Amino acid sequence: MTKDLPSLKQGDRGPAVALLQRLLVLYGYPNLVGAVDGVFGSRTQSAVLQFQRDQNLIKKDGVVGDETWQQLTYPTGTQRP
Repeated sequence: MTKDLPSLKQGDRGPAVALLQRLLVLYGYPNLVGAVDGVFGSRTQSAVLQFQRDQNLIKKDGVVGDETWQQLTYPTGTQRP
């Protein structure tokens, strides 16, 4: 599934960003509550960085690539909150 999802970074916009934001809200990242707008701004980047740290991902750069998408979308992930 993640191969179909684009890499996302601050400044990006669109449905994939809205999906990212919905997932982060679902997992309880508070700086995004009510902020699903499809715009990858500073609040989204902050939530992504926190998610990457919480999940102990190799890349903690605020960019949503394969590793971050896999952890966000893996149905039985062991580290997700």
